[in-house]
Amino acid sequence: MPNAEIAAEITADSNTESACKAAQDLLKAHPDVNVLVGFNEWMTLGIGEAVKSLADERNIYTVGFDTNTVSVGMLETGEIDALIVQNPFAIG
Repeated sequence: MPNAEIAAEITADSNTESACKAAQDLLKAHPDVNVLVGFNEWMTLGIGEAVKSLADERNIYTVGFDTNTVSVGMLETGEIDALIVQNPFAIG
């Protein structure tokens, strides 16, 4: 994406509720944002909840790292578009 730019970076202390609130605040402050990336399990769940709360008002593409049953469910229902799964066995 040649015209992509980072609008903001948020942290949420590995807390899903804080991640959801931070993502909602970011989306309100930056209405042109159309991609969110969560770099750990909790941020991924939080951005998934934030996108779900929009009730299809905006088309936000979401990518997250790590998985659990909740994030896989969000992938299946469309709150999350892609998950990147780490392989600790291969890492060593």
